[in-house]
Amino acid sequence: MKNNESSGEPERLKLHPGMQGSCILHPHVIKAINVAGELGIPAVIHAMKGDLSTLYFRASKEYVLPVPDKTEDYDLLPVLALKTTIIYAHMGGLFGFREFMTIAAGHPNVYLDTSYNLVTIAEEIGLKRLSVYIKHLGADKFIFGSDHIIGLTPDNLLVKRQIEIIRELPRLSNEEKGIILSGNARRILRL
Repeated sequence: MKNNESSGEPERLKLHPGMQGSCILHPHVIKAINVAGELGIPAVIHAMKGDLSTLYFRASKEYVLPVPDKTEDYDLLPVLALKTTIIYAHMGGLFGFREFMTIAAGHPNVYLDTSYNLVTIAEEIGLKRLSVYIKHLGADKFIFGSDHIIGLTPDNLLVKRQIEIIRELPRLSNEEKGIILSGNARRILRL
């Protein structure tokens, strides 16, 4: 991993430990995240603890493995990589978003990516309640994300719907919505 400043393109690291065959506290994962921090590269880490949508993939019964990453591991990781900006993708998923909001509140180097699960969370708790949660944690802890599977993502979960939800949040100012939609990403990626 090298920081390619000469290309003018921001560098970043995205880890999907479960699909990449390791757990988030594996020494190699921790080393990669710390190197990213040394280079000033944010580390995006898949953090979907579950969801009700059609895109939450489930293994067939014969291939089910125990999930090695516990919520406590995600809470410990920022302590093991203090110099790294960590972005937990999918806000922890519908089944884990409250715990991940607590993690983000407790670590100055942790942010939550809104991609994909923003829709299912908003459907579950409503826009008014979601805006209270975001207001409480602070808009500066949320980063709009556009993670979706092209051609397979249902229309109701597309990026367009995610943007609509952010714009419709009733208790957030336009400035706070702008911080989520682009301001935080610009700041973190130094754009």
